[in-house]
Amino acid sequence: MQSIGVFVYQEIERFNKLLFVMRDSLEKIKKAIKGVVVMSLDLEKMFNNFIDNKIPLNWSNVGYPSLKPLNSWFDDLIKRVEFMSTWLYNGPPKSYWISAFFFP
Repeated sequence: MQSIGVFVYQEIERFNKLLFVMRDSLEKIKKAIKGVVVMSLDLEKMFNNFIDNKIPLNWSNVGYPSLKPLNSWFDDLIKRVEFMSTWLYNGPPKSYWISAFFFP
């Protein structure tokens, strides 16, 4: 495997970890809002971050550095995942979106 292949593999692993944390925490907060589970302090902070349009701390701990508000950050995340997905399924791009990487 070429070094660029190792690099994209590591990037995809980081995005998968972030997406897993996001899915897990969103399912927990959904249950807490319904009253199925107790709303913990972490979930309450996450909920308040949503209201304030901020990136939840548990997401930013495993995510890439960003100062964007939550809505812009989420749009950016979708574009980054699409870029990585295209690279994975169609091979290396002709040009690279450097800021799409976790640590450019």
